[in-house]
Amino acid sequence: MESRPIHLEIAQWVRQIFETGFQIGPAQMEMMEACFGICQLDDLLAGTHTSQAASFLDLLFSPGDDTRLAFETRWGHLTISEETVAAALEALQYPPLTTTLHLSNPSQPLRLSLSEEVLAVFLQRLNMAWLAPDSLHQMVQARVAEPHRPLVRSYLRRARLPWHANQLALLDLYLHKFATADEDFAACLQFLLSIADTLAPEANLFEFLVEKKLFYFQSLCGAEAFERRRQRTSIEILILQGERAAHGNMAEWRQLMRRVDRICQTLFGQTRFFQQPLVQQHE
Repeated sequence: MESRPIHLEIAQWVRQIFETGFQIGPAQMEMMEACFGICQLDDLLAGTHTSQAASFLDLLFSPGDDTRLAFETRWGHLTISEETVAAALEALQYPPLTTTLHLSNPSQPLRLSLSEEVLAVFLQRLNMAWLAPDSLHQMVQARVAEPHRPLVRSYLRRARLPWHANQLALLDLYLHKFATADEDFAACLQFLLSIADTLAPEANLFEFLVEKKLFYFQSLCGAEAFERRRQRTSIEILILQGERAAHGNMAEWRQLMRRVDRICQTLFGQTRFFQQPLVQQHE
């Protein structure tokens, strides 16, 4: 039996994703209330043309890791053109596509018609037409065993990096030193790719990572100092004094520092530690 054109296969796959629907759990409800001040989903969707609704749905319909990996496993090894993506989008228009929003409470699921714009953004975020540079493709083939290649490619596809020689060297070292079987392989790879855009072509790789850790450390010190001041003084007085609670989350800064340590220890067998400034130690 002759297989269908690839754009029809992709369109059918996307259609199945949206027809299956999306779960709206406590995390999504908290995000909606925090971002838009709206507690009821049907109140938000009553005007789906509004910017609030569009922004919420944009986040809700963004392809997750499982979706990206599913695409990569099935089609990631192929070269897909922009014309193929456009043809898939056109095929999704007929018949018109709807999705279901399943709430965690007993209320009825909500049906929602999908515009062409929503589907276009979904396809765009999957970056289907991305073509890895030859050097990057050869590196993955040489460094990563076949069962793990779709996972690695799924992160590379969304990296949007120019892939200059130093970025390639950093990734090559990572794939050489970091075991794909390690439970934090994917998380560390995602983190590394998220900071690689600031890696200069001539930078020392170890020093680059240490500088990132130093930035996180300084941010943590600032957040801790602000929290100490906040516990001693009311937030209203701090605001009048020009303070702003823009120091980030302390737990997140610590997590980022641990991530750098893990990568440095694996890639270079060492890391670097910092000491709090005396002015903060005795504050």
